[in-house]
Amino acid sequence: MTEIEIMMRFDSARAVVDVTGEYPDYPGHPLTLAWKIMTVFRSPGVALQTVKTNGLNCPEAVADNRISGGGDEVHRACHLFRLAQQRSSASELIAWADEKRIDGRAGGNLKAIQPRLAQAEKIKPLFEQKLVA
Repeated sequence: MTEIEIMMRFDSARAVVDVTGEYPDYPGHPLTLAWKIMTVFRSPGVALQTVKTNGLNCPEAVADNRISGGGDEVHRACHLFRLAQQRSSASELIAWADEKRIDGRAGGNLKAIQPRLAQAEKIKPLFEQKLVA
């Protein structure tokens, strides 16, 4: 078993590989991270519950080590769920996630913007169905 295969057993990366055929790009597109969160948590509401232990004060999804990604990017994915709770459509959520990935300048790695957008493109057709479920 490769190191990546071992890592995928312990985090949400397997769900991204299953749908995109690629290991998740780090720190991640908000949509890709939202996909991971939906895989790990039974509902966005649970993922958004605030953790107030061990000095943390953030959503469960940000504190959970099964969600591999940059902290700011995981916070953006959590915000995407808040927008969904306010009844934003799937197309609005997808557009918002793309805009944030570009605005976030890929954590300073500008060459990574297009690969992360491309990876998220593979998730977009399935996103609304998974979010509703």
